Amino acid sequence: MRCEISLSALKDRLFPPVPEDRRLGGQARLSLFIHSCFQLGSSMSAVFLNLYLWRLTESLTVNALYNLILYGLTSFAFAVAGRWVKRKGSMPVLRLGVMASAFFYLLVVLARENVAAWYGFFAVLHSAANALYWSAYLVLMYDVSTPQNRLRYTSLNTLYFTLAGLAGPAIAGFIISRFDSLAGYAIMFSVAFCTFAFTAAVSFRLKPAASKSRGYYLRYMGLVIGRHRPYRNVLAGFVLLGAFQGLLFFLPNILLYQVLAREDLVGYLTFVFSATGIAASLFISRFGRDEHIRRFLLAAAAGFTLAAVMLLFGIRLWTVLAFMVLQAFFVPVQSNPVSSYYYQMIGHLPLKGELRVETVIMREFALNAGRVVAIAAMAVLADGVHSPVLPYVVLVAALLQFGWLRAVGPAAAEDRRAPAGLRKRPTA
Repeated sequence: MRCEISLSALKDRLFPPVPEDRRLGGQARLSLFIHSCFQLGSSMSAVFLNLYLWRLTESLTVNALYNLILYGLTSFAFAVAGRWVKRKGSMPVLRLGVMASAFFYLLVVLARENVAAWYGFFAVLHSAANALYWSAYLVLMYDVSTPQNRLRYTSLNTLYFTLAGLAGPAIAGFIISRFDSLAGYAIMFSVAFCTFAFTAAVSFRLKPAASKSRGYYLRYMGLVIGRHRPYRNVLAGFVLLGAFQGLLFFLPNILLYQVLAREDLVGYLTFVFSATGIAASLFISRFGRDEHIRRFLLAAAAGFTLAAVMLLFGIRLWTVLAFMVLQAFFVPVQSNPVSSYYYQMIGHLPLKGELRVETVIMREFALNAGRVVAIAAMAVLADGVHSPVLPYVVLVAALLQFGWLRAVGPAAAEDRRAPAGLRKRPTA
């Protein structure tokens, strides 16, 4: 009996029960499942799409141009998709985004080696599909969560997102390695197409709350940015975040392939790296608090910088592995608190949550601006994977993440009821 009591007490101490107000509702859990299915298909295909272009062309410039077109157009596609979300609701646009992604990878299967010749066309299609899905899903995240459980929701979202991202590359790498030449890529893209089709079917069970206003106020966001300094600072932070993200979206797997020369090992090692991100997301979902955001952001910036320093020793197996492990662990340490903080801020802007579509679009504008600048800098300054300038481009992008400490402000740790600078000041 004493043993049972002590074990129970130990369990409660290590894994304390989640408070009632932080628990997730049915719609929130279903949205996590749908997003995980989408990420499974994306991680199987998108991770290896850049590697597929590399195998076809062996050109870092082609990959850079593909991603420049992709992220350069995504902001404008987001603006159009956001109007549809405001007028039609998030779910029709989300389903359209999933189906557009399925169509995109179906065309990749049909085009095969011609993808390299038509990479600009495929980048435009990819941009449209991403904008449709993410403009809807980012709004959906706000709809199905509450201020009390939002940090837990965003952490679990990253956890399941990473779990799906963990399985996808391993499955894709196994499929590709079982076939000669580039045939395995075609089969892998076909499996991804089926995954997206299943996701679209499941999404019909999700019924989020409708918006009270269908007015589209994107043209007024300049006034909001000008009058709300904390919001302006956070958007600047997303530009910095995008600078590092832009490189992480395609460079790590190309570096891995350079030192391994096997797609299956790239997939399996991506599985291992994702496990470190899962550990970080699980810890934050259980123990993370809004008042600790500056600690998380400081740790993430330091971790990214250390990861980039590894590449200064050359593109070798141990340096690439160290870079991959560190950046995989610290991505959720940064992204989860930032996402929660941003959604909290939305509730303190004019019209409260009714600007959630417009604020999501502004966030993507900022992210894509940073991505485009970083990728363009890499394309201009580094002419190949072994360019001596490439590690320094990554290092600068990592050092920029310390700017988040200014973006959230020191007062963020003092009052978790409202983002820094948005609290009501006492009157005399």
